[in-house]
Amino acid sequence: MRSLNSKNWTLIGKITKAHSLKGELFLFVFSHSFDWYSKNMTLHLSPDDSGKNGVEKIITFLKPHKEGARILLDSVSDRTEAEKWVKSFVFISNDKLVSSPGESLFLKEILNFFVFDNEIKIGTVVGFYSNGDQDILEVQSPYDEIYDIPLVDPFIKSIDHSKKEIYLELPQGLLEINSSKKE
Repeated sequence: MRSLNSKNWTLIGKITKAHSLKGELFLFVFSHSFDWYSKNMTLHLSPDDSGKNGVEKIITFLKPHKEGARILLDSVSDRTEAEKWVKSFVFISNDKLVSSPGESLFLKEILNFFVFDNEIKIGTVVGFYSNGDQDILEVQSPYDEIYDIPLVDPFIKSIDHSKKEIYLELPQGLLEINSSKKE
């Protein structure tokens, strides 16, 4: 067993079931995206979402399927062995979550970026999630108010990685509607 340094790994999904007699597993991927995947990469599997007491396995096969993927792991060759990994949380190395210029960015890359509505500073990206249709940024204002802001192309003016700034053009009233301090 190996302890996980959570600063170097990101939770991306969970094994939900054994899929075949050949040892395939079904990996539910939270983002429903596989931009991070490369053959023979290392995954960290853990019995809980802290990543502690986990083991590293090499993923030898991945095929998108429904809201996740069918996968094969090294040294898992039958359903009996596959069943042992059901309910495991799956982590990938953060170096797999870095986009190249011109590629779609990984949300983890913009954590702690400053967010502006036109030229007005709204706050800092403190988290994100998906509502199924779009990615949502959680932006904390200097007054500890949290805004849920859809990160969609029509709102994005620019993203400056060197300055860690995101410039948006938001519809009037969006911040008030998506505020944690609604009245």
